[in-house]
Amino acid sequence: MHASLVKEGPRNEGPAHEGPAPPAAGADDPFAVVKRFAFTGLQLQGMSRLQERAVQQSLGLTEGQIAAFAVYREEVERLRKEFQNIPAATWEQTIDAVYVPVAERYRAVIERTLTPEQQFELLKQVVRRQRGAIALLAPGVPEYLELTPQQVTAICQIVDRNRRTANLEGVAHNPLEIARLMRVMSQARAEAERHLSAAQLQKWHALLGQ
Repeated sequence: MHASLVKEGPRNEGPAHEGPAPPAAGADDPFAVVKRFAFTGLQLQGMSRLQERAVQQSLGLTEGQIAAFAVYREEVERLRKEFQNIPAATWEQTIDAVYVPVAERYRAVIERTLTPEQQFELLKQVVRRQRGAIALLAPGVPEYLELTPQQVTAICQIVDRNRRTANLEGVAHNPLEIARLMRVMSQARAEAERHLSAAQLQKWHALLGQ
C-alpha cells in the first residue's frame, strides 16, 4: 500500500500528495527507524486486513484479487504476531533486516493488484483500526494532511518515546495490562492530534470516519 493511494481521497481536499519511500537505514534522519516502523506496520496490517471477508467485500475485490492475497495469509499473520514482540535489544536491526523487505514486497503486491480507489479504501480501513500516534505517520497520511516537517518531528518524538517506554511483555495474556496499554496509546494519539491545525484535524477525522 503506497502513499500515492491518498490521491484517491475526496476531490475537494486540495492537491494530491505523493508520499516518500521510508528512509533507508543509515539515512540522515534521527527518526528514520520510526518512519520505517510506521511503514512496515501499515503494510503488514494492510495485507492482514485483505484476508478478511468483510474487508474484501467493502473493497469489492474480485475472486482473482482475493486469490492473489490469500497466498500470504499464513505468513502475514505469523509476522504480525512476531512484530509485536521484537526484543528491544534487536528492535532496529530486526525491523531493517526482516520486516522492511517484507513490507516492500507487500506494498508491490497491493499496488499491482488493487485499483487506486481500492488502495485508498484499504488505507482508511487500516488507519481506523490503528491505535496510538503512529497512525499519523502511516505512509501517505502526513502528505494527505499536509503536515509540516516540524509537526512530523513532534509526532515522531511521541511515537519513539512510547516505543521505548512501553512494556509489552505479558500483555497478550493480561487484561489489566492490555487496558493500561490502550490508555497509553490513546493518550499518545491525543497528544499527537494536538499538534494538528483545525483544518488538518478536520481532514484527519474525515479519514477516520468521525
